[in-house]
Amino acid sequence: MRAILKEALNTYEELLNKSYSLIDGRQIKRIVHLFNQKKRIFVYGMGSSGLAANEMQMRFIRLGMDVEAITDSHMLAFNFARLNENCIVIGISVSMATKDVLAAMDMARERGATTILVTSKKPDAERTFYDEVVLVAVKKNLYYGNIISPQFPVLIMTDILYASYIRENKKQSEETYDSTLHVILDKNL
Repeated sequence: MRAILKEALNTYEELLNKSYSLIDGRQIKRIVHLFNQKKRIFVYGMGSSGLAANEMQMRFIRLGMDVEAITDSHMLAFNFARLNENCIVIGISVSMATKDVLAAMDMARERGATTILVTSKKPDAERTFYDEVVLVAVKKNLYYGNIISPQFPVLIMTDILYASYIRENKKQSEETYDSTLHVILDKNL
């Protein structure tokens, strides 16, 4: 049991250290600036990446942002009709192997949406339909969740974006978050 505990904790520590080395502060500022400019944010992900997309939606909705996680392959295709230049599409594919998410990102770019890919691999040079590529840490076999959840590196990036957004929009974010919290507490939801 102790060996399993140590292996899991060492994996978290390794991914935290790798995450720290991958963070590009200027890129985070650019993305937060985009969040302030655009009206809607769609977060695409399947499987574990879909769970991370749902978490991103939940975090930013609390701040009054119009964010929607789309985690079904059919809905990824249908969402094409709602996209325009006022939208951001964040696609999460840690492995760069989720064809439905990557194809939907390509379609989003065709519609004029700003696209942000969250992945552990640099895209091929011919893939030019991302405005930003946010690299997250990875460890061998992380995609399969054999030791820890493959969501972990994406959740780290979500927290960094969230904290950066709050810092950039401090007064508005605090007021919206507080009013949202009061609604939840008052309604006993």
